[in-house]
Amino acid sequence: MKIVQLIAVSNYIGGDQAHVIELVSGLIARGHHCIVLLGPSDGTFQERLTQLGIEVKVLPSLYKPIHLLRDARAFCELIFVLRRIRPDLIAAHTSKAGFLGRSAGRLLGIPSVFTPHGWSIVDRASGRISRGYRILERIAGRLGSRVIAVSKNEQVIGRANRLAPSENIFVVYNGIADIVEQPRPTGADCPIILMIARFQKQKDQATLLRALARLKDHSWQLQFVGGGPLLQEVRGLAASLGIVDRVAFLGERTDTQTLLANADIFVLSSHWEAFPISTVEAMRAGLPVIVSDVGGASEAVIEGSTGFVVPKMRDDLMAQSLATMLSDAALRERLGRNGRALFLNRFTLDPMIDATLGVYRATCADWKEELVHSSAGICSLTVSNTGTEEGD
Repeated sequence: MKIVQLIAVSNYIGGDQAHVIELVSGLIARGHHCIVLLGPSDGTFQERLTQLGIEVKVLPSLYKPIHLLRDARAFCELIFVLRRIRPDLIAAHTSKAGFLGRSAGRLLGIPSVFTPHGWSIVDRASGRISRGYRILERIAGRLGSRVIAVSKNEQVIGRANRLAPSENIFVVYNGIADIVEQPRPTGADCPIILMIARFQKQKDQATLLRALARLKDHSWQLQFVGGGPLLQEVRGLAASLGIVDRVAFLGERTDTQTLLANADIFVLSSHWEAFPISTVEAMRAGLPVIVSDVGGASEAVIEGSTGFVVPKMRDDLMAQSLATMLSDAALRERLGRNGRALFLNRFTLDPMIDATLGVYRATCADWKEELVHSSAGICSLTVSNTGTEEGD
């Protein structure tokens, strides 16, 4: 198939962008022709795609923030490019690309599949439902063919809010390629706690810092990986809590696999998640994990077996989970070993690509069948209209 992957890109590689890279690479390896359409970027995402030899086309007006005039331009640019490419399928990622891609697909007669990576109707900080976005998603849901939800929680939200016909929303968990397993640190005198996340309102580095401030009598070091608008605010909080000397802000990094291999505990404290790839990466590295109980985050964790799930913004409960892990190296090793086994069983790359490809193929097959039925109906109507009053 010739498949267009459409995403309104940000200037960094987050979970959505990492998913597209892995997915497109896998589809190309299976003999499919993939083209990535994205918005202007001076960041690493486009560079990474180009390095991998993936065909990229930039839509100059495609940005994430809503702007009616610019979005209308982006829609026209998309129509122009799609007419030239003539793909078999449009696969859109995230809300802006999802709305434009499904609308363009319906106009041009091209089937489309939408992967939200977190529904736009859910506010990433509060978890509240936006009525305005719900209306837009419902409209787009009737224009597109199928939806791939990255977790069961996402599927439930989509069905409960009628964002697409229930039978058209499928769950495909994010998967990532395996790597050569590196030896885990054992019996570290000062365990390293690692969190990889943007400093933005969706994430909640503050709760992790407040939890660790309760554990000053324990030995630990915290490493934050990522950049973002709230970085300085989090730095200030670490200073005010009196733990800034035990917190390392590493910025944007490309060697996260090495950082994970050298860490002892992975934490993802957040206000909302669809299905975080960072947790899967940590389990792949054999790390025990602690995650906030938000969205589909808990679906990657077996409580007490691969890690712990903590109610969001409960620094007291997060401190308890951290204390349990910090005081027991054997527990950390067991949880990490179980986590890697769970990764290998459920979250590797090939099953994700095969399942996604299955949705793509079913979508195209149904679309062709719909066209055949429509054509048959038109032919029937034409024959009927050519008959006499007494009948043909």
